[in-house]
Amino acid sequence: MGFSGLEIARSGMHVNERALSVTGHNISNVNTKGYARQQAMITTGPYQDYMKYQIGLGASIQETRQIRHLFLDNIYRNENTSFGYWETRSKTFQEVQTILGDPMGDGLQNVLNQFWNAWQELSKEPDSLTARALVRQRQKLLCIK
Repeated sequence: MGFSGLEIARSGMHVNERALSVTGHNISNVNTKGYARQQAMITTGPYQDYMKYQIGLGASIQETRQIRHLFLDNIYRNENTSFGYWETRSKTFQEVQTILGDPMGDGLQNVLNQFWNAWQELSKEPDSLTARALVRQRQKLLCIK
């Protein structure tokens, strides 16, 4: 019973030391992008029965929680998901464009055009060995692409 006052003082100092640590953490991260401010949740500590009375034994920190705005967090998550979806689509379309429509003229689209043009020339002169060789060459290029 005699040391309960000292226990209350000790727990109070410990709780306030941890609360000041959380405050210092908040101050040091004030300019950090994406940082959520924190708060130390202080609660009463256990108590001790003494005759007809109950004597408290100080305070404790129940948890350290982030202070966040739920509505804004939900909007952020939804928009971030949407951004990821559109970013993936954009990258996929860029890859397809690289394969099909290369601005340098050596993509699949250009090779397909040359292949069909060679067939068009062969249809005009079916007996031409040059046209046949051209179709064969364009076919090989198409297979390589």
